[in-house]
Amino acid sequence: MGGGASAPLKSSEMWNSEELADFLTGLSDGKFSSYSEIVRTESLTGIGLMEMTAAAASSALNCEDESQAAEILEELEKRRSLQLAGDDDCLADGQRRRENSELVTDVERRVIAAGNADRPAILMEHMRIEAGKGEKGEVEFASWSLAACTELSQGNKDFRAVFIEGGVCDLVLQFMTTFATDIFVQWQACQCIGALSASKAGADEFGIPGLQMLTSVLCRTDVNELGFTGIWALQNLLTNSATNMQLARAEGATEFLVHLREEFDSYPQLVYSIDKLIKIVQSTSTRRESIDQIASPIQSPRSPSRSLTPEPPWAARMQSESKEESKGDDSSQYKS
Repeated sequence: MGGGASAPLKSSEMWNSEELADFLTGLSDGKFSSYSEIVRTESLTGIGLMEMTAAAASSALNCEDESQAAEILEELEKRRSLQLAGDDDCLADGQRRRENSELVTDVERRVIAAGNADRPAILMEHMRIEAGKGEKGEVEFASWSLAACTELSQGNKDFRAVFIEGGVCDLVLQFMTTFATDIFVQWQACQCIGALSASKAGADEFGIPGLQMLTSVLCRTDVNELGFTGIWALQNLLTNSATNMQLARAEGATEFLVHLREEFDSYPQLVYSIDKLIKIVQSTSTRRESIDQIASPIQSPRSPSRSLTPEPPWAARMQSESKEESKGDDSSQYKS
């Protein structure tokens, strides 16, 4: 579902030689298709190739030059599994432990000090600057700014409109692309997509790229918090855009969701959410399932702890319910 290079519905470390070969065939409009047969002949796997240096990969694939091998390795790295670090019990705790940078502290101060109507514009101004830096940008700021955008957007149609018209959807996708293996950026981005897609304008603006990003995230993790958030965002993206729903149905959304259901079968509530979305996708007409005040399944924490807007009454309750549900779950091992 989505398009682009055809990738298996799992992280790149788990790809066998056939899956890796098929991926290379479709990557960059067939630019690397000549290496597919070598992958099959030499039984190269995703993890096997990823453990090589660019020079070693170039030799193994018989590349014309090392830069091609480096490009392939970079594409594989972008599809690496999204897992919690060893000391993190859940995403919420890990996010709280992420240290704030001077940039985050400074921009947060500016946003809070601004008049209420000016806050989205100030936040977007700094998001554009950081997104423009690419990989030289600050990952801590990326995750914080996405969380701030979500907080300002949820339940506020006017702010959502300002963000969408100001091009924040593209900034969200840029951060997801740049920091493809940072689980906190991906989590906060899913929150942001879900919040902005509570309106038709937001869902339409994310469109195909948004679908591609969400399906990529959901395929690369077994962390239930990220799964919940990704499914919620996907539901808003589909139910609030007839164009997105039509595309998803044509691209095999039901089959994709059935696969996810199997991957997350140890989380009953997440399975329930996936089943609900399957029924929506299979229905004869697109039903609006989200409302302007909809809350994501797991309210993400921000740090510092000062809020940009008054905390909604459901935030503490949902955070508490999320922690209770996560107790006893082992999300540190990626499912094959």
